Amino acid sequence: MKTRSKLKGPIGRVYPLALMILYLLIAVEIAIRYGLQQAYPGITHYPYYMVIVFGLFFIVMGVFQYFRYELWDYLVLGLFMGIGSLLTIPGHLYSTPVFKLLWFLNAVLLGLFVIVRWAVLNVHERYESNARRLLKLAVDTIDESSDGYTGRPFPAGKVVAGKEELLGFARLMSGKNITRFFLENDTVFLCFSLNKSLLLGSHPKEYSYIAFGPSGEVTVSLTNADYQQYSQTFNFNQLCASLGNVFIRFFGYYKQGLEERIITELKSA
Repeated sequence: MKTRSKLKGPIGRVYPLALMILYLLIAVEIAIRYGLQQAYPGITHYPYYMVIVFGLFFIVMGVFQYFRYELWDYLVLGLFMGIGSLLTIPGHLYSTPVFKLLWFLNAVLLGLFVIVRWAVLNVHERYESNARRLLKLAVDTIDESSDGYTGRPFPAGKVVAGKEELLGFARLMSGKNITRFFLENDTVFLCFSLNKSLLLGSHPKEYSYIAFGPSGEVTVSLTNADYQQYSQTFNFNQLCASLGNVFIRFFGYYKQGLEERIITELKSA
């Protein structure tokens, strides 16, 4: 069964397609302007309209990603890239070097920002990528169903483990940027998310999570925002049970010293 079509694509997938279309439209506008130059000699070949669209695209995407992930880095990136695109218009219109210098300064600041914040952006992307893989694994054996989201935590089974063993497993999953863990009242929460960034929250219930209780009981909670990332409607209880089984299986690999099987299985999703 193909699981890739069961989950909506990542936001990042929008960029290459959108940019390809925008570049094509820029070429079309340039061609139209060249065609009009005989009738209107004063017209320039510079594609003002599409450059404006180009800049607004980056700004809108930055705002959208900020509201989705609550990570301000994406907003700043969108603004830098959008403003850089828009600054080429006055830079083309006016001979003064001021706008060219502003564009250069914007490019330098963008580069510095990426360098300084690269670690944060990289960790967030890895968390999101692994959350996507977890959600794909969970629907591997589930058929489409009309039963949708219920929001209640789901009991998914039990493991035999001590606190230190569970903490070791949690640290492994966190160290591999698969989940972020919280410890509350002797319960270990392994959190993942396709929405709010795991780098921001201070409480496990802000995210989807798998919880390992003091007696080894396993509980699954999936946020509505993450559930909505599926392109089809799945039986919620079956989905939670499958997610629980994925983590119970991963914990079994950890107990046997087969940590690399966790990574291999995730990459196969």
